[in-house]
Amino acid sequence: MRGEEEPSTNNHVSEMSESFPNAPSAGTAANVDGSSTGTQSGSTAEEAASYLAERLPTLTEWVERWRSYYTGTVTVKNTLYWLLQFGSADNVRIAFRLLEGLDFISESRLTHLLLAARAKLEGTEADQILFCPVGKAYDSALHISYPFSKAMQLRESDLARRWITTDALPEVLRTYPKSPIAFLDDNCTSGTQFIRFLEELTTDSYTEREHVPSPLDAEAVARLQQTPIRFLVGVDLVNKADFLPRVLELGFQDFRLVSGLEVYRNALDYGGGLWQSPEEAAQARHLLASIAHDLYADKGWPSERVLDRLLGYGNLGRLIAFAHNVPKSLPPVFWKHGQHAGRYWIPLFPERTEWETYSATIQAREEFMDYFAALIDSGHFGRTRPVCTADLIESEPGEGGVVEPLQTEGQASFVTEWVGDRTPLQHKSFEPRFGTFSTAVSFGDPTERDIAKYNKEVDTYNASFPIYVDRMRRAVERISSAFSLTFRVRNSGSAPATEVLFRVELVEGLDFDTEIGLMPDRPRYPALPDRSRMMVNPGLFRNPVVTSLERISEKMEDRQAGAIRQRLVVDGPRRFVEARIGRVLQHTFIDVTLNYFFAAADLSELALRHELIFAEGSRPVQGSVSVSIRRGHNIHPHAWEVIKPPSGKTLDDS
Repeated sequence: MRGEEEPSTNNHVSEMSESFPNAPSAGTAANVDGSSTGTQSGSTAEEAASYLAERLPTLTEWVERWRSYYTGTVTVKNTLYWLLQFGSADNVRIAFRLLEGLDFISESRLTHLLLAARAKLEGTEADQILFCPVGKAYDSALHISYPFSKAMQLRESDLARRWITTDALPEVLRTYPKSPIAFLDDNCTSGTQFIRFLEELTTDSYTEREHVPSPLDAEAVARLQQTPIRFLVGVDLVNKADFLPRVLELGFQDFRLVSGLEVYRNALDYGGGLWQSPEEAAQARHLLASIAHDLYADKGWPSERVLDRLLGYGNLGRLIAFAHNVPKSLPPVFWKHGQHAGRYWIPLFPERTEWETYSATIQAREEFMDYFAALIDSGHFGRTRPVCTADLIESEPGEGGVVEPLQTEGQASFVTEWVGDRTPLQHKSFEPRFGTFSTAVSFGDPTERDIAKYNKEVDTYNASFPIYVDRMRRAVERISSAFSLTFRVRNSGSAPATEVLFRVELVEGLDFDTEIGLMPDRPRYPALPDRSRMMVNPGLFRNPVVTSLERISEKMEDRQAGAIRQRLVVDGPRRFVEARIGRVLQHTFIDVTLNYFFAAADLSELALRHELIFAEGSRPVQGSVSVSIRRGHNIHPHAWEVIKPPSGKTLDDS
């Protein structure tokens, strides 16, 4: 509140204790990193790791369902890292129980829930209703609109008429005054955001507007208030007793909230079904509240707001997450970045604003904690076994990688360098001199027949040269758009890893291709059969016929015998670029460069998933990395090997 002094942290803590009573008394326990945390004594890092190692198959099954989260960072290792942040074994058990109760709603399931909500509309209303997503282009409603609009299976003309935006509301209200309107969103948490959306539509009371740039005119507001309004959501998390009266106060007399799924249960209450006793539920609430209190420190909120959001906004404690984002009724330990116990807290499902602001920090995990998570993830915690991980190198920690395919102007200049002088060749006339033309052993003047043959070759050359230049341009454009990714595969364990495979999954917008198309032959350059030409090269120079980037890379100077080869493999619906590494000794690493990646022209960011498989591992070790794509000025080295001209020469010099 403005004009009032912010309460101190100590006040926050005492008020938090009053809000979450019956919490167990705090002792000290060893964390994974060797520090201590305020929890019950007698639980150690080894106990926490053993607890997680025993439940690794279950956790792996859960993570497979969560991998579609939009950041691409939800892997088994990163989930283990998130769990280990809770410190003691008792706290880790609580966090694991939370994951057990988490309901992750994929894009296809959310679409199904929206269709179920639409099916609850009455007959004539369902046939006439118009659909309008809530908010701006980057809001959740817009992320779900496309799959839902397609799933309704309406005719294109019908869909174009019934799918509207807030900008078009004045015209729509005049054209279809009797048609009900369904405002569309993924969920309704407390109703606060939807209330604000309606207020921004109908009033000018907000100077900072979140959803619409300006209110509707008075005529449109009056028409909207008389229109049947339906708030169509996939999941309803709200207390209608508080929400509905606020809508009616805004003048909307015909309003209804329609959902595909209703979740009103607070998962952190003993009655929620997750906890074995009221004491365990109280311990869970106190643990989550104490961490959330630290995470909210960057907000500068008054104490009453902090206390109202420690277990999720409104302290609703809803364990719901979507593939495209999370509702903030989810406890903040899942989605909020911040600091706790003197170190960064890495959320498992970063909320979109948190990810946009702190993605580099979220990906820069502490080395020891990351190693410990990888050790458990390998399935060999407590054994003498290899522990393998893979990280993108040639980049700053936590910042992902940067690749630079060649820009268009760079491609053009490269073609110019290769082609050289494009001036058409001229005919020669017969000018006999002393002597006669001979063979490669003795030399003399060309005959009239030689000159005629030469002039015919000139005509062929001049006609084919523009075609050659165009083919060369297209070949350069294709090859120079390729880029490489270099990963460091490290074995931090105490035994060698054998039969090691490393593979990167091809996501949407990313392609892999070792076939570049047939390179054009260099046009023969007709020349008089003089002494220098006959002695140096009696034949005609031709480009080598090279169609495979694999064959090109074999000629690279740094290519050693037995080097790592890569190939495209298909595993069910997923495609991978796979490199067979072989053996990695303990406490060593091998750098693996994967070539021939091609990104869509409009792609600037990639979230890549990768896997390490080795004989001693019980399952693949999964990871992810963010890669930025910037159009660069340097041509890919493999492309240079194919099309660079001989040293110091242009085409005409050959």
